[in-house]
Amino acid sequence: GYYMWQYIMHEFFHIKDHRNIFRGWTSRYGNVLWTLPLRVYLGWFWIDEALSKIYGETTWDKVSITNLKPLFNGVGSDSWLTATTSKMPFEWLQTAATSGASQAAGDAAGAAATNVTTPILSHMPGWFQWIMELLMPNLDVALVMQKVVPFVELAIGLAMVVGLFTWLVSIGSAGFLVMFTLSAMLGWDKFWALPASIALLNGAGRTFGLDYWAVPWFQKHLGHWWYGKPKSVYRDK
Repeated sequence: GYYMWQYIMHEFFHIKDHRNIFRGWTSRYGNVLWTLPLRVYLGWFWIDEALSKIYGETTWDKVSITNLKPLFNGVGSDSWLTATTSKMPFEWLQTAATSGASQAAGDAAGAAATNVTTPILSHMPGWFQWIMELLMPNLDVALVMQKVVPFVELAIGLAMVVGLFTWLVSIGSAGFLVMFTLSAMLGWDKFWALPASIALLNGAGRTFGLDYWAVPWFQKHLGHWWYGKPKSVYRDK
C-alpha cells in the first residue's frame, strides 16, 4: 500500500517536465502562503458555528470584541448542550407539542426558523435519511450527538487557525458540510466553505502553521514505527 501510494504521488503529482499523462497539469506547485487568509477565515467560520451552538445563538449574537460579558453568564436557553429536544430538523426525532408551553415553544421555534437561510436541499435524499436514522434512531442518541458536534466543530476551527493537521481537518470540514447539505440544514450562504475546505488540502498548514513542524515529525516517527529504521545491508568489520 505504501509503495503504491508513493508511485501514484510520483507519477501524477511530483514528476517534472510535463512527463505524465496529464502533461504537467497535476504536478504544478505553488506557494501555499496565499491560502493563509482562507485558512484562518475558514477556521473562524467553524469557531463561530461551534460557539453559537455551545452558548446558543441568542447569547452568541450579543458578543463582540468590546462586549465579552455574555460569555461569562453561562450558556443560553437555546444552547445545544442544554436542549432537551433535537436541534436537527429530522422528522423522526421531533415530538408533538402536548402542552401550551410546548406549543408556545414550537411557535417561537417556527418564528425563528423564518430567519434562517433557505437550505440548499428542500429535503433529505431517501438513502441519506436511511443512514441518519441508523446513526440516530431515537432522541436520546440525537441529544448526545448534538452535544458532541459543537466541540468537534470547535476543534476543526482551532486546528485550522493554528495550522495543525490541516489536511485531516480539511477533510473533516468538507465531510461535515456535505453531511449538513444532504441533511437539508446548509444554506447557500455557507456553501462557500465546502470548496474552501477542498482548496486547503494543498498543505496550507505548512506556512505560518504548526504543520511546519508537526507533519515532518509524525512522518519521521510514524514511518520508523511502521516500517522500521533503514539499515545498511553491509556491516563494517
